[in-house]
Amino acid sequence: MLISAEQPVKHSNPPISGRLDYLIRHEIYGQSIVELKSINDRGFKYLTTDPKNDHFLQLQIYLNLMGIDHGVVLYENKNDQQMKAFEVVKNSLVWDALLDKCFRVMSMVDTPKVCTGEKYCRCREVKHGTKGSGKMESIDGSEQG
Repeated sequence: MLISAEQPVKHSNPPISGRLDYLIRHEIYGQSIVELKSINDRGFKYLTTDPKNDHFLQLQIYLNLMGIDHGVVLYENKNDQQMKAFEVVKNSLVWDALLDKCFRVMSMVDTPKVCTGEKYCRCREVKHGTKGSGKMESIDGSEQG
């Protein structure tokens, strides 16, 4: 049974916010979160045993902030509407690691020279000034000028 849709989720320190797709009442798990994702045929074929890591982490955030133990990442193939579902159980060790990373990033004095995030990470777009050269260095180390 649907409890809510597009429910805002917020944490003040570190500042984290989002909207979970669906909060449902499940006959076995009580409350459960369902995150819907659409994916193209190529990506869909690579989903075999686990959700994509960024989707797993997103659901971990929601589970921990909401105090809910169970969730599902549900994928729809954009090409043929096939579905795959991956169960995710709240993991406090993953949550603690996410919080630690947030606090480390928030306490940084200087912007890192190299992005250690996923290949699509937005931090790769950040440019950094290099002393004396007049050129800008992007997060992937290439010069912009």
